[in-house]
Amino acid sequence: MWIKRELFERLLTDKARAEGQALTLATRIAAQDVTLDWLKVQLTKSEYERASLIQTYMGVKIPVMEIATEKPTHEVLTAEKVLAATIDFNDVGDDEAKAQGLDWDAEGRLTQHGKLVQ
Repeated sequence: MWIKRELFERLLTDKARAEGQALTLATRIAAQDVTLDWLKVQLTKSEYERASLIQTYMGVKIPVMEIATEKPTHEVLTAEKVLAATIDFNDVGDDEAKAQGLDWDAEGRLTQHGKLVQ
């Protein structure tokens, strides 16, 4: 397959520009994450100080709000993991179906523990 040289060079330029923008945005997001984490620590510290002052001067103990960030898991999803987490469409057999409470009603619809499965 052949394309015009101008089109090829434009595609290369667009690719380089997109990669540069992605790098810039990734750097900006990392900096914003650091700033946001710092702000969370400062706000939590202020809340603890405020609660301490109120307890010291008024004798009232108040609950303290704490902002914490759940660290994301950087687990790599593979096709096998995704498929393993989905519904199994294989026949489990009559004995296993009975153990799970699966059956058919008189009209041929699937039921579980006597209730219609939607």
